[in-house]
Amino acid sequence: EIITYKTSEPSSPKRESLETLWKVRQRHIQKDIDIWQNILTIRSLIKTKAEDVDLHIKYANLCRKNGRFMQCKRVLESLRKELDSSRVNDIAKVDFAYLKCLYDHGNQKEISEELRATLLNDQPGIDNRLKARCYLKLGIWEKMQ
Repeated sequence: EIITYKTSEPSSPKRESLETLWKVRQRHIQKDIDIWQNILTIRSLIKTKAEDVDLHIKYANLCRKNGRFMQCKRVLESLRKELDSSRVNDIAKVDFAYLKCLYDHGNQKEISEELRATLLNDQPGIDNRLKARCYLKLGIWEKMQ
């Protein structure tokens, strides 16, 4: 599949069908960090982290939920470094995931305030769905405090 993907034209039907197939497979991956790590290693042959932001964020969230704080933090920090400054929405997604990671491991009040400040800044280019998720998470965090 990788060879077919690499040798086909960027907008060819073969390439598009492979990407669709991989997206379907991603939805059914076991929630096991080692399996995800192997899949991301293979995916790195095809796409950079910056081209595969959502998958790397899912992996970081899996690490966070399994108590692997440092691994989660490392993944998100390396992903953030690879993102171009023009990709505002992707940067916001990574930052939100990073704040969730810090919240689970650190000073919840300080992280809540940081998320609030980020939301009040209202940066253009961030989609409304992500903003809604951030406000929901902020509400949950404040209710817990």
